[in-house]
Amino acid sequence: MAPRFAASVCLCATLSGCVTDESEPTLGSSDSSGGSAPTSASDTSAHDGSTGDDTSSSDDGHPSFDCPAPTDGPTMHPGENVEAAQVWTASGSPHLVPYDFTIHAPVLVEACARVQIGGGVTLTIGDGGSFVTDGFAEQPVVIERLDAEPWTTIRTLGGEVQLFYTTLDGGGAVGNGVPELTGALWLRAPSGTTAVTDVARLHEVEIRGSEAAGLRLDGFASIAADSQGLTITEGASHPISASATVVGAIPEGQYDGNADDRIVLTTANTETISVDAIIYDRGVPYIVGQPGQVGDLRVQANPGALAVLTIEAGVELQFQSEGILTVDHATGDAPATGALVAVGTAQRPIVFTSAAVAPAAGDWLGIYFGGTLDMLDELEHVRVEYAGGASASGSNSCMYPGEPINNAAIRIFGVPPGRFVKDSEIIASAAHGIDRGWRADLEVDFAESVTFEVTRCTQTTPRKADGTCPDRVPCP
Repeated sequence: MAPRFAASVCLCATLSGCVTDESEPTLGSSDSSGGSAPTSASDTSAHDGSTGDDTSSSDDGHPSFDCPAPTDGPTMHPGENVEAAQVWTASGSPHLVPYDFTIHAPVLVEACARVQIGGGVTLTIGDGGSFVTDGFAEQPVVIERLDAEPWTTIRTLGGEVQLFYTTLDGGGAVGNGVPELTGALWLRAPSGTTAVTDVARLHEVEIRGSEAAGLRLDGFASIAADSQGLTITEGASHPISASATVVGAIPEGQYDGNADDRIVLTTANTETISVDAIIYDRGVPYIVGQPGQVGDLRVQANPGALAVLTIEAGVELQFQSEGILTVDHATGDAPATGALVAVGTAQRPIVFTSAAVAPAAGDWLGIYFGGTLDMLDELEHVRVEYAGGASASGSNSCMYPGEPINNAAIRIFGVPPGRFVKDSEIIASAAHGIDRGWRADLEVDFAESVTFEVTRCTQTTPRKADGTCPDRVPCP
């Protein structure tokens, strides 16, 4: 989809024939920077938040805006699919959407327009469709309830959305669904997509009062990198639910004031981090896995490739009961297909912890490195808490009497490239601190730069290359 401003001009000129510059980048392409600056009435200078008048506040505490009273509304949209370009005008407000329908053509919603969606209604942006809201700081677009019941979702299903200075209020009806698997705004990539693809651009958007997650990123759906100013608040669930596959697409924003401010990373089925990704510090914790289910966050590319997960300083990842972070699930001598770079600071450590309200040692399994480790693997200034839960995975470390498996907060199944865990803490492990579960004559000592508070040994002992162990296995 063309950048917002070009799309707006194109839609306004539809009846007279509109030609867009095909050289401009589109959503879904490798360049989602937004293209060249507009030179029309939708120039970026007109969208810098200034119209010459101050925004005042109304009696309900929300700002009042510089929007004239509509003269031609209301406008009924009776539920027929949109097959030709439309402009939903401000003067025709409110635009009433009492029934589900799908948009298969460009739709422009003018600044100051109000759209009211009926209870339980879904607005789908399908193949060939785009939905552009052309709001300004003091002339926003408002999408709200038509009646007392929440509307369900605005979703992409082959199409794309661009929302600018827009409020989405009172959506996210859950019905028989799961709050963490839907949202007031539900972004899905086109059918058959196998790579992360931009399907939306969000600029100064507020999602308020959603019954489900405010925003759901599904499958390979992503948001353009130049998006900014997203606020999700007053929701009855989480602000964002995202497939772990697209964790790096979660934009900067304000995500507090909801019933649960944690960002959900779903990890079911194929939701694996299979390409390079970054988990950004967005000011609230992440919870791994749909609440109530085991979260298995995996970093693993296809054979012959390498997926590197980088975690920013200050990030907190919370794991549910029996949850696990696995870097390269397969064991063996094949080259690594996953790597983890988690480098915090003394002031802003990266925290891996329990999602329980009252956390306890062994709540989750821990961080597992399977197979061959990569030279990029690095954990520095991290804190691993309440891990060491019982697993069914054995390793090549030497055994202790009465312990069939050397569970630990961090388990390393392949020979490490060196002391890649440093200046870190392992707190409240129900078992060992680090399981050195490889088989080689190399013995890397992590105790020099890691602080331990564990139930069993700070680190286990790896077997020698010939499979032997000391007669008396040390337990530091």
